[in-house]
Amino acid sequence: MKKNKWTPYRHPNDEEQQIFQELLGNEIKVEALLVSNNEHQVYTEYIFLYNHPNDDNNNLVSFYAKVDLKKELIKISTAQLTEKMILRNTKEVAAGFPLLENVTKSIGLKYSGQIFLDHDILTVPNYRTSSQATYFFDCDGNGFNSNGTINEDSPKGSFCCILSKKNEYYILTAAHNLKKVKGAKEYRLIRDKKNVVPLQFVEYYIDSKNDAAILKIGEKVPEDLWNNRISFHSAEIPENKIPVVVVGHEEKVIESAVVDSSEDTTPYHFGLSNGGEYGMSGGPVFNKTNNSKLYGMYLGTGNTACVKYLKIENKNSKISKDYTLC
Repeated sequence: MKKNKWTPYRHPNDEEQQIFQELLGNEIKVEALLVSNNEHQVYTEYIFLYNHPNDDNNNLVSFYAKVDLKKELIKISTAQLTEKMILRNTKEVAAGFPLLENVTKSIGLKYSGQIFLDHDILTVPNYRTSSQATYFFDCDGNGFNSNGTINEDSPKGSFCCILSKKNEYYILTAAHNLKKVKGAKEYRLIRDKKNVVPLQFVEYYIDSKNDAAILKIGEKVPEDLWNNRISFHSAEIPENKIPVVVVGHEEKVIESAVVDSSEDTTPYHFGLSNGGEYGMSGGPVFNKTNNSKLYGMYLGTGNTACVKYLKIENKNSKISKDYTLC
């Protein structure tokens, strides 16, 4: 059997350029400079490199996408390749990975084999019984098998928090969690067969800065979802090196620390010393010592990106002015 292998970076062909444009979104007018791909039997992985369109220094951005045979997006992540970003991630990415092996040589960035972060070892409290850890966001409507059991093969995400507006309730999750659903745009939160929360799509924001979606909970918020949620009473911009907790479905809890909050790629994102796992996209990132403070939402982009709740924008105003944390 042929071993899957990343190809050397090269100029993208027309088909790859089209895939890049569709994944990035038609609103962003930018072309991929280089591409590397890794073909598997049922999906293909791509890493596109392009110049950040809103950056005066035109820094490179790596754009990872996992796409199935029908060109449907399975997984996505981005990171800006500043020198600081490369140094920050070398402890997490093997040196043989083409992104570091090829690109850092070609653009002359410094390489560090290992970097240590000067923060204490954290002891994570038990958030594994929270709604954010026990419910999952049903990304494509196929969360159940025909016999009523959980479909382990369906794509799953997490949710960040419950929001309220005009006596109605909503959830916040990552926009890239929303997959195509047959018929109407109907989604749900699932804990088990007896605990299913129907969701109505409201709006989403996805571009080079934002990756957030709002979905309305049905007529009533279930007691199990409400009583076991991690409740946030305030949202703020984190300070560097502050300890945080990331929570996601399947009772996943990750300890981490903020890295260079004020100096990252945009004011919408900040880095983490440790990233999450598959399915945690959309989960909350909050203060370790004061868990009522929400900082953002984990986007599943390695260790580098969390959307700040305070900075998610829609067409009219910032989301924090329209919705209230619960």
